Amino acid sequence: MRIKSPKKAELASLDLLEDLLGVMRHVRSVVIGGWCTTAYAGNIRYTADIDMLCESFSHERIIRAFDKKDYNVKPAGFGVRAKHNETGIEIHMDAGKKIHDASTDTDIEVPEAIFDKPRIGSVRGILNPNKVVDVPVCDLEFFMVLKGIPGVPKHDYDFAMLLTQLLNLRDIPIEYNPRRFAKLLTTCAADIAPFREKEARLRDRSTFMSLQRGLTNNLPLDAARYRRVLVKLEEIDRHLR
Repeated sequence: MRIKSPKKAELASLDLLEDLLGVMRHVRSVVIGGWCTTAYAGNIRYTADIDMLCESFSHERIIRAFDKKDYNVKPAGFGVRAKHNETGIEIHMDAGKKIHDASTDTDIEVPEAIFDKPRIGSVRGILNPNKVVDVPVCDLEFFMVLKGIPGVPKHDYDFAMLLTQLLNLRDIPIEYNPRRFAKLLTTCAADIAPFREKEARLRDRSTFMSLQRGLTNNLPLDAARYRRVLVKLEEIDRHLR
C-alpha cells in the first residue's frame, strides 16, 4: 500500500535508495530524477519515487537482483519498473541506449561514458533533513539534458534550479559547463525543439513564477532568480548558435 504521509514516504524512499545500492552492486548505474537534482542543488523539493539510469542491456540482471518478496518487478522496454510492495514507492530504471521522453516524444541517446567512475553525491529529504544517503549521480551536463527536454513543470523547475543554484557534491563546489551542455544537447537529443520550448516558458515571467505551484519546496522563485535564469539561457544560446 502507498504511504499517505509525505514525510514517511520520503524517508522510506531514502531507505530504499540505500537498499538499491546493494541490489545494483553488479550493474553500473547512476541516480537521475529528483534525487539527483537534490544531490547537486541541495534540499530544494520533495520527491519520493526513485529514478536510475543503468548500463545498456542490463535489464535482465537487474530483474534477477531484486528480492521478489519485497518488490513487484517487471520489464519495460530495455528498462525495469519496480514497485516496493510495502510502501508503493515506484522505481524506474532505464537500461537502453536511449531514453524516450513521452512528454515531448523525443529520444535522448545515453553516452556509455557516464557510467565510468561516476561522482558521488549526498541526498537528504526536504522533510527528513537528518537522513543522508550517498549515491552515484549522473554526469551534471547530461543530467541537465535529461531535465532540459521534458515539457513538465517539475522538470522546468529543476532545470531552473540547476542553472541558478550554487551546486556542490558533498560540499565540494561544482559548476556546469554551458559549452559541454550545448554539445550534449545537440548530439544526444534527437530534436532540441523541446528545449527551445522550455526556454520560452522560462523566459515568460508569469510562467516562471508559477513553476513551484504544487511542489513542496524550500526555494522561492523570485525576481532575482528570474533574472539569473535569463542570463544563463543567453549563455547557453551563444553556444547553440
